[in-house]
Amino acid sequence: MKKFRAVLAGLIVIAFMNGCLSTCPCSCGAKSDVQHVVVFWLKDHGNVKDQERLVQAAKDLAKLPGVLGVKVGTVLPSERPVVESTYDVAMVFSFVNKQALADYEAHPVHRKAVDEVIKPLVSKIIVYDFVEK
Repeated sequence: MKKFRAVLAGLIVIAFMNGCLSTCPCSCGAKSDVQHVVVFWLKDHGNVKDQERLVQAAKDLAKLPGVLGVKVGTVLPSERPVVESTYDVAMVFSFVNKQALADYEAHPVHRKAVDEVIKPLVSKIIVYDFVEK
């Protein structure tokens, strides 16, 4: 298992150094220009089951048209004053362009996740959308 982790970590570093993490993970070569960062604070802060529900929702949303990639996880606590670590879950979705993000936001599966998972569990959300330069 340790050997597998070491090999996987090495591959990730090589991929990052070669710049291929900024392209579509499906190997189609599409460049990801729009990043959609979503940070969640749970109503029941620290509830592991609620965190898992949000993580699974992000993984399900990764399958929608126009989504090039998703990274999702829970907070990595830090003592550094510059690091915000009071949230529970954060997600980063990659899209090829602004229209793909707009289509994603209007998609019925996304709307359902917002209504049935996010709204019932989350007390605060902050979203950052940016264009890569």
